[in-house]
Amino acid sequence: MVAHVYGSVRNSSGCEGNKPSVVTVMGGAHASSYFERIIGTPQIDFIIRGEAERSFGEFLDQLQMTTPDWTTVKGLVYPVDDGYEYNEPDLSQDLDSIKIPDYEAIQLERYEKVGYRWNSPPTGNAPIWVTRGCPYRCQYCAAPDLNGRPVRTHSIEYMMDWIKYLYDTRKVRWFNIIDDNFTYHVKYAKEFCRAVIDLNLKGVGFGTPNGVRMERGDPELWQLMKRGRLEDLNGCA
Repeated sequence: MVAHVYGSVRNSSGCEGNKPSVVTVMGGAHASSYFERIIGTPQIDFIIRGEAERSFGEFLDQLQMTTPDWTTVKGLVYPVDDGYEYNEPDLSQDLDSIKIPDYEAIQLERYEKVGYRWNSPPTGNAPIWVTRGCPYRCQYCAAPDLNGRPVRTHSIEYMMDWIKYLYDTRKVRWFNIIDDNFTYHVKYAKEFCRAVIDLNLKGVGFGTPNGVRMERGDPELWQLMKRGRLEDLNGCA
């Protein structure tokens, strides 16, 4: 999943140059928004638009088939004789069916070493993704192309398990809520904050680096955020 498409195309060219049998699959903001400009690039074989946690597994299953059925892979853009075809992205309502990330495979510590942070400590911080989707039409933002316009949510229980896992196992103390509209469902945001308060984890802090819409909230929510240690609130109007 990439944001800087041209550098990624160059890197893909290097991979195929070393081993022509390599299959290159691109995803991310640029690929989801401008897939029709990229799929004809010689270095790129396939594109997965939008969310790919499930779609990439479906793609790998088909890749092993003698005659792959690409129509079964959600979000896939694939070449055909006269151009390309594309499938609708995966916008499942059941976000809890997506497993908590495998942090051993991600090697979160390597991201910290090269400077992953947002108004947060240099170590012991991680992103969490509470809600997905954005109904707004900001011209500079690809969020609806990646995650659709309806705002979908994880269950509160799922999120508390995720936070406790990072706190206990990975020693994370700062959580960046990377949602595009964390407070869009105000009632849900309040439930999240109350659950965080009930966890009573020592030394934690939260931030919203992507911002929240200031009209999506009320004084009760802002107070709950304060009590829940949401210490870095970025907003827009």
